[in-house]
Amino acid sequence: MPIPAVCIGTVAHPDQEQLVLCRFHGFRGGPQADRFRRRGRRAPPHLTWSAVSQLFLKYEYYVAALQLILAMTGMGATLAGRDFHELIRSPKSIAWGLLVQVVGIPLLAWLIIRGLDLPASLAVGLAIVACVPGGSMSNILSYFARGNIALSIALTGVTTVICLVTAPLILHSLTAGLLSASAEIPVQRIAFEIFVLLLLPLTTGMLIRRHRPDIAKRIAKPLVRASLVIVLVMAVGIGTAGRIDPAAFGWIGPALIFGFGFAAFAIGFFPGSLLGVPRRDRIAIGIESCFRNTSLGILIKASILPAIPGVVDPIADGAIFVVLLYGGVSLSVCVPAMFWHRRLSQNGAAESRG
Repeated sequence: MPIPAVCIGTVAHPDQEQLVLCRFHGFRGGPQADRFRRRGRRAPPHLTWSAVSQLFLKYEYYVAALQLILAMTGMGATLAGRDFHELIRSPKSIAWGLLVQVVGIPLLAWLIIRGLDLPASLAVGLAIVACVPGGSMSNILSYFARGNIALSIALTGVTTVICLVTAPLILHSLTAGLLSASAEIPVQRIAFEIFVLLLLPLTTGMLIRRHRPDIAKRIAKPLVRASLVIVLVMAVGIGTAGRIDPAAFGWIGPALIFGFGFAAFAIGFFPGSLLGVPRRDRIAIGIESCFRNTSLGILIKASILPAIPGVVDPIADGAIFVVLLYGGVSLSVCVPAMFWHRRLSQNGAAESRG
């Protein structure tokens, strides 16, 4: 792996070589520590974190698209048509889950954005989080929580499909008046991107699962893991580019994001008891409501507010800050709920046996 270096000058040499003086980060020693010998007359390229960050900013959209394709293909490889039979077996739970996802979460975001008069940077980020469907990680969390995993999978699949229509409309409604005319929401483009980068990979993965289950079993986990690595690369690239400044929002930004995540879970879990929705269904709906598809959120942000190297855009930087931070916040909300419900289920099973 090349060692990042900053060129600090060159000197001529009698044998027509060129001595390129470089400062190697984290490298200590004598005179040779600061000298790199290279034949030829051209100095080596500067390899710095700044250069890498600028390269990432240039291709941010395509990196986000690749991450989403890998994640959704991997998710599709774990799904089968029978997973959607839950729509018939639990119509009340499905109806409540969809109502929370399509109406409850956007309404919650609207109340926070308008009621607290959030700055555009935080408001746009929150709107992006609210418009995307649940993430595939919610299925894993529901499984460990001993929730209704079939319901969780069905909700993820259905909300992913219908977000082709709902995501652009919700985003357009929540960001009305917050963006300049040059950054208007491209509804048709977002719908097309969701179809190409979300639904097609999901369907491809499901077809592989149906016709070649052996291949699906081998590729599902590697694809999802690769997508997570790309998310990490994106976070590092954005962070090193100096576009995320948590201090700019103080404690208010993170507090609002955490409050939104907790409220999203609460809306999905607690009111369902009044409708007679079983607890194991409600924990699946609560986790699904809280844990969003931040991969799609990053893509949407890159689509409506593309990064331009050398240009500071406070709204775009604030939006990506919210989307990335919410990914961690949703885990901090869902994981304790997962352990809590798992313990309740274990205690209930022990009492029934006793």
